[in-house]
Amino acid sequence: MPRQNHIRYISFFICLGFVILIKGQSTILSKNQEQALVVPVLNTANQFPNQQIYLQTDKDIYETQENVWFHAVLKNAHDLSADDRSKVFFLTLLNSENEVIVKAKFPIKDAIVQGRIYLQEFLTPGIYHLVGYTKHAIQPGQTFYKTIKRLEIKETLIPKVLISYEQELLDLEKLQVQFKLTSRSGAVAKKTKLRLKGISSNGESVLAKTITDSTGKAIITIDIKKASAFKNFLCEVIDKKKNNQRTPIFLSIDDLKTPEIHFYPESDSLTTTLNQNIGFKAILKNGRPTNFQGLLREDNVPIDTVKTSFYGMGSFKIKPKPNKNYSIQSLSDPTLIFELPKATKNGAIFSLQNLDQQHADILFQTTDLSFYKGEIFIRVQSKGSIHWMGKGNLIRNEQLLSIPIDRAPPGIVEVAIFDKNLQLLFSRLLYVHAGNKLYVEQLNSLEDSYSPRSKVVIQLKIKDRKNLPKKAKLSMRVFDHLYDDVVQDRNIASYFLLESNLKENISKPGIYFKNNLNGTDSLNLLLLNIKPDTYIWSASNQITKHGKFDIQEDIVGKVMVKTKSGTLKSSGVSDIQLFNSNGVSLHKTNENGMFRITKEVLNYFRGESLFVKTTVADGVIKILDNDNNIFGDSKITLEYPEVYTLQNFEKNSQLEDQIRSFNLNSMNYLDEVVVKAQYKNRGKNAAIYGLFAGNVYDYVCVEYNILNCINHKQGYAPIDGEFYRDNYGTLIQYKAPERKESPNNKPKDFVLINSFYSDKKFEDTKYIDSSENFDFDNRKTLHWETDIATDNEGKATITFFTSDNRGVYKGFVDVYTDDGLFGVYEFSVNVY
Repeated sequence: MPRQNHIRYISFFICLGFVILIKGQSTILSKNQEQALVVPVLNTANQFPNQQIYLQTDKDIYETQENVWFHAVLKNAHDLSADDRSKVFFLTLLNSENEVIVKAKFPIKDAIVQGRIYLQEFLTPGIYHLVGYTKHAIQPGQTFYKTIKRLEIKETLIPKVLISYEQELLDLEKLQVQFKLTSRSGAVAKKTKLRLKGISSNGESVLAKTITDSTGKAIITIDIKKASAFKNFLCEVIDKKKNNQRTPIFLSIDDLKTPEIHFYPESDSLTTTLNQNIGFKAILKNGRPTNFQGLLREDNVPIDTVKTSFYGMGSFKIKPKPNKNYSIQSLSDPTLIFELPKATKNGAIFSLQNLDQQHADILFQTTDLSFYKGEIFIRVQSKGSIHWMGKGNLIRNEQLLSIPIDRAPPGIVEVAIFDKNLQLLFSRLLYVHAGNKLYVEQLNSLEDSYSPRSKVVIQLKIKDRKNLPKKAKLSMRVFDHLYDDVVQDRNIASYFLLESNLKENISKPGIYFKNNLNGTDSLNLLLLNIKPDTYIWSASNQITKHGKFDIQEDIVGKVMVKTKSGTLKSSGVSDIQLFNSNGVSLHKTNENGMFRITKEVLNYFRGESLFVKTTVADGVIKILDNDNNIFGDSKITLEYPEVYTLQNFEKNSQLEDQIRSFNLNSMNYLDEVVVKAQYKNRGKNAAIYGLFAGNVYDYVCVEYNILNCINHKQGYAPIDGEFYRDNYGTLIQYKAPERKESPNNKPKDFVLINSFYSDKKFEDTKYIDSSENFDFDNRKTLHWETDIATDNEGKATITFFTSDNRGVYKGFVDVYTDDGLFGVYEFSVNVY
């Protein structure tokens, strides 16, 4: 910061009796003052994880037997710089009952991880959650976590008829729904039967039915009272060929129910005779925001009108009079009256008057200066960094405090004001420097409509707030709009700058960062309508640490033996056998019976499973889970021996230790002939060690219908007795191997360890001639690319091809730099 700015601030605050503290200058606080104002901020910052992770997928809604492609960006939580400390990314898919469906690990490179998981055919439709974390992203005592992506799995979604609809409230008893039906080719669906059904636990009921006109339009009027008995609704369409299509729709029945109005006085309470600002939020019982209009009343006499201005939120000013009661009466339903908090006779308020790039102007007002007169302290902090502190004197009943915020980075800051006894007088969250972001300009125009298998080219240019080109990284996803969860609406800017810093879940956070939105106004309206302690970095947030929580990037295990009393104790130094589908090597544990398999090995054998078996009689092997403590007082450190390192495989591609092979038919726990083996063509014998664990890993590849295809590592499960081709083209009858069950589920002397999830790249389909391939192109995701880099001029050109599925495709672009700037962009592609 230039020195003349220091002088300007100092002279300005001396006029008000202030002295300021600026980062880098010597402190003017006493030790007690420092303990009260500085130390709590630092302590709070140390209690929360210092790594944040943004997780995104190629679309939001899936069908079974699809790949979920994901991308994760790791940032330092404090300054949003690229954070490359973590090397392993843990990904878990949970169902609605919080049961683990998929558990996988992926390597991290340059603070970015990308990959995919496969959705098996046995998954039932419903809501699932994808949770991603690293060893630096979670700490003990954490009560909330934000790197969670909501996914929905449905039955096939590609409809023959596209349904659009609009709703209009006729009165408090009738709701009118206007439908328009078209085919995916764009032709109107005329003379088509349409039924609107309500769904409850007792089944389905037809609420109304009609037939579309020659333009594919239809109007249905439903009784609100009757419809309120149902939680969900669907539109059933029956065409001339009697094909039946059922599509869920969302009716605004809840919007007609009684909303809840929450009031948020800017100074936390109302004081008579003082002008003050009150935020309010209108939400439904299901938590969704809703629009609201009402009359502000003083002793039942209207004095003003209030209404929400953005996504269920609004604000209004009021100057309460002594001995008066204030309320808001709903305009849509006059029987709904919401009482405002009672105003106190004496007190003080602080209210934001203006916010720009340099200052936050806060007005102090009081009815009794004697209580507040004297020294006060002001602190501006974000994420544990104090950007500015000042102290001075309140000398008037009304006084403007102009607080420097130019040193703060873009995002949320906490402004806190303390009295002479260091008691908190006022706390306010502000969003500053909303314009300091990345701006995305589309250089070319897209066509109004593309035919199937057409080439789409989009040219983008990234600029900074000074309109200068900015070199940046981009990720892009383009998918059918039917697979978009419009309620979730998350992007990279909303996650790092908003969601990850608030305990409260924000509805549709992505809308605050669209290019056409005044981010400063909408974001500060949002922050007015939440409690300041919602900010996770607020010094008032104290958490209690409990237990061990040591996430290991390597696999750490321990060999134990059973005593005569039935308890387990360490085996001491002992032998373990570790093998994959090609063989097994012999290694020793340390004196505590512990061993470690490094992440480099997991990456080398990516896509495979490894087995560890102890040779100790009555031995038991346990593997350390990331979230429990099975080793008592044993400390897990990097000092434990790396018994199975990548270096073993890089020496002439041979193991220096003895390699034992085993036969599928013998299954005699590896007591076979000693041989030397090279690790080539990994994965061909997956069925062997799958059977050893009591599992069958046979599959038939989708591309060529080959059993256990050496070129494709996944497919559908083979059926016992059916005929398939083997890798030599011979037609063979499949006989499913018998499963080996563990007797009585007793602890085993071996464990199955999954290496990193198999690597696969998203393949873009390219057409030279749109008629070159007669197979139907059923892609719902047209493009998924996560490692796009602009040139030095901030430009990037992205090319992809449309599929045979007609409809509207949405494009979402996340833009970011390694030094913590973000931008977002959206576009659409019409295929007809």
